[in-house]
Amino acid sequence: MFRSFLMIVTALSACLNSAHAAEESRSRREAYVAQMKLAQKLHAMNLPKSAKHADRMPSETLDRIAAVRSQQFGLYAGDAEKLAAVAMLGNAVQQAVTAKLGGGAVPKDFQIVESYPTRWRAIPAGDDLKACRNATEHDLSRPLHLTLARNGSVWLRITAPEAGTWAFDTFITEFDTRLSLYRDCREVLHTPTETSDDALGLGSIVGFKAKTAGETRVVRLDRIGGLGDLVIAKGGAAMTIAGRVTRHADNSPIPNIAVGALSSPTYLARDVRTNNDGTFLIYVQSAGEYQIRTGMRYEEHAAPELIDEAYPGVMCFGRSIESYQDCDGALVPIAIAPGEQVTQIDFALERGGAVIGRVLKEVTGAPLASVDVKLILQSATIWPAITRGARTDLNGRFRIDGVPPADWRVEFDHPQHVRERWNNVPCGTILSSALCETEAGEAIAVNELETVALEADLAAQDLLRMRATSIGGTINAAVAVYTANGNYFTGANTSYDGTIYIGPLPPGDYRFLVSSFGLYSRIYGGPACYLDCDAHLQEGQVVSIPRPLTELLIADLEPFPRLSGTVTRASTNAPLGGAAISIYDFQGQQDWVLASATGAFESERMLPGTYFLHTHAAEYVDELFPDIPCESDNPLFACFGAEPILVRPGEPPAPFAIVLDPSGQINGSVRTLSNGSGFPPIPGNGHTQLFRMSNGGDAIASSHYLSPSDDGSYSYREVPPGTHVFGMMAEGYRSQLFDHVDCASGSVINNPSCAYAAATALSWLGSESISAIDFDLSSSNSRLVRIRDADTLAPLAGVAVDQWSVSGTWQASSVTNQLGIAQIRLFSFTPDDPTTHAALVTTDNAIGYIDQVYEANECAVGTSAYNRSCSIAGATIVPIYEPTDAPFPQLEILLRPADPVFESGFE
Repeated sequence: MFRSFLMIVTALSACLNSAHAAEESRSRREAYVAQMKLAQKLHAMNLPKSAKHADRMPSETLDRIAAVRSQQFGLYAGDAEKLAAVAMLGNAVQQAVTAKLGGGAVPKDFQIVESYPTRWRAIPAGDDLKACRNATEHDLSRPLHLTLARNGSVWLRITAPEAGTWAFDTFITEFDTRLSLYRDCREVLHTPTETSDDALGLGSIVGFKAKTAGETRVVRLDRIGGLGDLVIAKGGAAMTIAGRVTRHADNSPIPNIAVGALSSPTYLARDVRTNNDGTFLIYVQSAGEYQIRTGMRYEEHAAPELIDEAYPGVMCFGRSIESYQDCDGALVPIAIAPGEQVTQIDFALERGGAVIGRVLKEVTGAPLASVDVKLILQSATIWPAITRGARTDLNGRFRIDGVPPADWRVEFDHPQHVRERWNNVPCGTILSSALCETEAGEAIAVNELETVALEADLAAQDLLRMRATSIGGTINAAVAVYTANGNYFTGANTSYDGTIYIGPLPPGDYRFLVSSFGLYSRIYGGPACYLDCDAHLQEGQVVSIPRPLTELLIADLEPFPRLSGTVTRASTNAPLGGAAISIYDFQGQQDWVLASATGAFESERMLPGTYFLHTHAAEYVDELFPDIPCESDNPLFACFGAEPILVRPGEPPAPFAIVLDPSGQINGSVRTLSNGSGFPPIPGNGHTQLFRMSNGGDAIASSHYLSPSDDGSYSYREVPPGTHVFGMMAEGYRSQLFDHVDCASGSVINNPSCAYAAATALSWLGSESISAIDFDLSSSNSRLVRIRDADTLAPLAGVAVDQWSVSGTWQASSVTNQLGIAQIRLFSFTPDDPTTHAALVTTDNAIGYIDQVYEANECAVGTSAYNRSCSIAGATIVPIYEPTDAPFPQLEILLRPADPVFESGFE
């Protein structure tokens, strides 16, 4: 079932403005939801491709980005651009899905017009070699739709259709992907030939050069995390840009330096690192014009003493490869056509100047550590201002290398000292967070190969000091400062030394709200609070400024309560280690924990609210607390009678005693019909799902992935008491209800082709084991044929069933097994041409029976259509397959024994 990106985002909820109210147990889900909501908002604003055009973004959006970062939702420098890309790709995913389902305009870069198969394979950790050897074959000329419902890996063996350079990407995706390319499976335990992560939004791209058609590589596609389950992996003739980066002084190569291809001033289409010989190869996803430059992204610069450049040889003042707006000169874009490989895009980097120095405390002359030192360039040709920076060490020293020749202003910033510009020019306002004026300070001239030495001394600020604690220890916290009458004034956060420095504050009366992740907030000198802190602000202590700067204010925060208890076995009261306890509220699952070897469990800190416990353990009946059997992935909707657990501030619930009963078990086999070889077992590839339904077949309780053994047998012990119907689904085969009731391909959940009333229901009172729950699956695009003796109705094994096109061309044959069953299968399918999914059927045997042309005539004794001795004229056209309908009934053919006198055929 397809789920669009925007539908997923809409279905989930998270509040961007509740930093101090977000608890640890919800952080991962809320983090991603918050990012997606922000991405959705950015997309709705019709911004340029990059959200880093900050000068064109509404202040509200900038505030929201800042709010998300302040809530520790895992956003780092450059993530705003990534979120914008995610939003656009999410829209493309939705449109691609819409197109697949029958309509809607799709962006040109994301058009998926042909059909594609579905693959899913989760690989256990440490099993890479086996997984590689079982990789799914994938032709690069076709897109491939994959659904990964959980973290895992997919291994693909990709094939070049012809000689040339080929690319493979996952640019249309709902979750974060990483690609690793290997030459073959012998290399999977070593470093891959190429890796790619976040080349565009959440998508990645790798490629290789094939010398001949049919050359293969192995790709591992990893899901890193995120929402949704859809990714479209596609390949094609690659477009590449190649070149070399060297030092101008001696032409020596520069390894591991970042090189980026930008399709707009601040939109990074792809970045790579140079090899040991300084060469680079960039795969780009679409034809057009690209600017190429050197620099860095997240990591340290590979050659910090050098000045970065944009092609061809244009000096860049900034380090980031995510922009060429900081490059001063005439840039030449690289134009690339579909399938083209551009070469000789070379760089020879010059050595820059350096700015070094020390920062001291003004009064004592002692070195001042952790000062942010920034070089700021204001230029008439480059906007906004470019900054280069460093931080002082414990001796107060700093060094900034690779500085392009220009006039730079220097700024010194420390949270406990007055911000200054060189030379000794205080800047900003009374609040330390205010910015310096653009033209403040004296500029310094930096020339090529020159080292400029500076020394600064900073005056201490009159700051109010506070420390936040919890359970006797110092914690990180945020302080919101209000005037005494309740107007917000400013804020501050815990510094590197565990102290919160507030101010400097002008004379007056203030109140403080102290907040920290996973803890109740507190009005300083007043009550703890949760959602209604503003209503209690006036209950806090008034702090008057000025006051002695040596005084340290202490705010103690109380942690949210935890849910705890034990899980034991009903029969023995022994602890049940490893049981999983999921904690739900009315919005969905909020946390889960595992019981220890002693059966004990304890949750993360929980916000006040109403919760429900659902406990799962292999071979035991899952339960909703207190004692509701519930084998479901969606327990609050599938099961009823759960006891709500009320979590109040300061009142953790008493420990819970959870007792689980052993569950029932079924045993059986899963086999698949294969031409001429009976029913061999299904491969244990993890694609097989067992479904358990209600007696009516319309209420699905749960589904379970199986890995049958080599002989096709399986055992499943997760059956609660009650009456159930079971169904089996495997990729590439028709679904089937027990006992041997075939459905159309796909899930048996609400499948209109399934005759649920014909299924056999099974009942359990306790932990009984029921065997022989067998499934025999036929190919999803085939139809079964059963051959029997016309007199005795006994199955006939060894009869060849020949399949012909409607126009009379022989296509394939299948030999009946011991059950007398063979199959005819689909060779092509054109929706508006029914002759492409139908066939003519004849038999050919050597066991003493008269062959037939179905349904037209019996052949003469000893003749058959296969031997060209029996005409197929007048044969009945047999439909084979309709993708949305129930399987066609099994085709029945009755053969008459030949008279022994005439069975030789020489009558």
